[in-house]
Amino acid sequence: MKKGKHLLFILILFCTAGLLERIVFLSFDELRRQPIVINKFLQIYPVYNQDGTWLHGKIGIGYVSWLLYFESILSLFLLIVMIRYMDLLTCFFGLSQKWFFIMDIGIAPALYRIFTTIRRAYTLDYLQIKQMVYDFPDLCIGVFVIGILVWAILLSFIFYKYSKEKRKEMSFKERLVWGVQFRQMLFRVFFLPRIRWEEEFKQWKRKK
Repeated sequence: MKKGKHLLFILILFCTAGLLERIVFLSFDELRRQPIVINKFLQIYPVYNQDGTWLHGKIGIGYVSWLLYFESILSLFLLIVMIRYMDLLTCFFGLSQKWFFIMDIGIAPALYRIFTTIRRAYTLDYLQIKQMVYDFPDLCIGVFVIGILVWAILLSFIFYKYSKEKRKEMSFKERLVWGVQFRQMLFRVFFLPRIRWEEEFKQWKRKK
């Protein structure tokens, strides 16, 4: 995985979020008076969101800085774990490295949320879709979720084909044991240095 390209992509997304927010901020009053209507579902209509997140607003927590920091840091930690897991499965099944750009789309908004929380006690949302208003990082999160779902579905098909081939001559009990051992192997290899992965994968990739 070429880290330079991914760092650059994250930086581009981060800067795009900041640039769009700045443009909207400078045109706030004008856009409030006359929103830019893109289509019947979408328009640019800025709103100062002081709830922090959609969930905070729903449950009435409001903008709590320390909680927003915690949520952003926790998100980054979970994303790092997901990247490790994606790397593991990508290596085992020989998937394209381009899938890692999905993770970049998730990392950028998490970093941007930390940045905006440090600066001020509100979020400037400006993309109104029906009755809800979002910003560019929110869209990134939506694309990230969809991308992860597509990747998971694709991986499920690949794993089904792989496991079917490996277990075709096994009894029901042997299939269950194989499934448990395969998942134990992935869990164990997850904590090993990447340089040792191929050696651990050999017996599971070997044709019977």
